[in-house]
Order: sequence, then C-alpha cells, then structure tokens
Amino acid sequence: MTKNWRGTCVSPDTNMRSTLECLEESALQIVLVTDGDQKLLGVVTDGDARRALLKGLGMETAVSEFMVIDPQCGNVGDSREMLMNRMRSGSIHQMPIIDDSGVLVDIILAKNKGTLPNNVVLMAGGSGVRLRPLTSDIPKPMLHIGNRPILETIISQLHNFGFVNFHISLNYLGEQIEAHFDDGTQWGISIKYLKENMPLGTAGSLSLLEQTLNEPIIVMNSDLLTKLNFEHLLAFHNAHNSSLTVCVRDYSYVLPYGIIEVEGQNLMSLQEKPQKKVLVNAGIYIIDPHVIDLIKPNSYTDMTDIIQQLIKNKDRPCVFPIHEYWLDIGQKHDFQRAEDEFLDNF
Repeated sequence: MTKNWRGTCVSPDTNMRSTLECLEESALQIVLVTDGDQKLLGVVTDGDARRALLKGLGMETAVSEFMVIDPQCGNVGDSREMLMNRMRSGSIHQMPIIDDSGVLVDIILAKNKGTLPNNVVLMAGGSGVRLRPLTSDIPKPMLHIGNRPILETIISQLHNFGFVNFHISLNYLGEQIEAHFDDGTQWGISIKYLKENMPLGTAGSLSLLEQTLNEPIIVMNSDLLTKLNFEHLLAFHNAHNSSLTVCVRDYSYVLPYGIIEVEGQNLMSLQEKPQKKVLVNAGIYIIDPHVIDLIKPNSYTDMTDIIQQLIKNKDRPCVFPIHEYWLDIGQKHDFQRAEDEFLDNF
C-alpha cells in the first residue's frame, strides 16, 4: 500500500490554487478527486493542471472543471504484476485502485527509473552587462545567492531530478566556471564545456555538441532561479510529440495611459490604465536532437530564431506554463529580490 495517499484527495469544489499546492506538496504527483463517500470522481496530474492554465482557467476554478473523469484504474482484485504491465505499456506513472463500488482504496506508483539519459545544456556565456559592476570581474552565473553560485543551485536542482549529463556554454570569464565545476565529479555528474570563440547567442553553442544525441535536450539560461518540476516538463514534452517545448510564465503589467477604442471619429470605449496579462518566455526549453541541424556552426543564433524557423516549417513548438517560483536575474533589483527570497524557496 502506498503511504499517505489520502493526503492527495480533494473534493470536486477545490479550486485551482489549492489543487496546485496539493500537487507541489505531494510526492505522488497526482491529485485524487473524491466525493463524501470516497468514490473516485477524477484525477489531476501536473500536465492536466498546466493545460487548464493555458486554456485561461483562473486560480479560483473548481477542480471538477479540469479533472480527468475517466482515468485508468486498477481493481482491488488485480495482481501487482498485471498493474505494472498496464502502467508500463501505457506510460502511466500513477494508477488509482478502486473496489467494485468505485471507492478509492489505494494508488500504485511506477518504479523510480533513477538517472535520466537526457543531456542538459546550460547557457552561461553572457557578459551580464545589466548587472555591472557586480559582473565586472565575475560571470553572472557565478554570482552568489544564498551560500553558492546561481549556476550551482541550478545544477543541484536538475541533479535532484535525475539528470547527470551536463554541458555548459562558456564565453565571458568562462575559465572561472570551468575552474569551479571541473568535470562535475564532485557533484556526482558529468560536465563538458562548449567554448565559444565569439558570442553565439542563446542557441548557437548547441552546434558545438559533439556526440550524437538520441533523447530530448534540456536547454536553460544560467541566470534563473526556479522551483520548476523538470520531470513534469520532460513528460509534457514527450506527451505532446513536439520538436521544441518553450516554458512560459504569466506576466502582468499596467499600461500607464487610458486606452481608447474608436470607430471613425467616435469614441466607443475608454479603459483607464488597464492591466494586461501576457505569457513571456521563461528561458527554459526542451528540444529534440534534430532541431540542432537548424543551427549553422559558429553563427550567432538565438532560440527565438529557431522557434521562428520551426513555425515557418509548420513544426509548431508547444508551450509549458510555469506556475512554480521563477525569477530571471537580469537586473540589479532582480538580484536583490533573489537574495531576499532565496532561503524561503531554496
């Protein structure tokens, strides 16, 4: 029997915000929606919740509006071997177990796969101009927040999810990064370096990857702090069969002026300093290996160039919304905020 599965049960009127909190706090990575008699009404995984967010559902939306109402379930009479075979064949990570009346009695989890074969490329070649003078003598990824460099926090988090194969792109003061991390042995991982002879943008250094790769590649800027669940991101990418997945984040801003709509000379409406909500690029991607073929060797290429090319080729990227903590340390006030919030989040 799986321990503490009852802590993942919620009622159908539970809102999106509480559902996400339950997902983040539970080690089972699933929310089980039950009625007052403990009958299973539906389930919500991380992917289900993020698809609901992309559809525009708000934080007060009841879980009954976006739960999966017909999840694959096992019966109390099924053998464990039978259940595991069903889970493997269907790429299912969690399977609720119900009795003949539909009452939830347990949940079976797939076995932990251990380390992951996917490579991680961390873009650390930027010069951090907007953070000068902090970056005058040290590359931005090596700035200390908390008691360690930003890049070390990123690597530690990814390692916790099972990633062990890392590449780090180097340019500005890159020797400091290489001296600190060496080959990664100290952290129980493998690190190789992509050394740029000139600035290559946010994607150009991918052309320096030497070995043939077969699995999707995590690509991430090295000036981010996030509590993103990378296991969920990888599962989302694989499930949607996209060549490239872009992580996005909600961003709201208030226009400083009133917005006027007109028809001819007639004023039809006036919105005084409206708040706008958009999705912004979060600087984290998953790409399939063949995407690297779109990058010309030793040429400045941004990830946005690759995205535009894929769209032109009708190979549309998909987006993965981040609802967890995320902070881009681009300017001095971001750096100060990161220092203030680090202990509460990491």
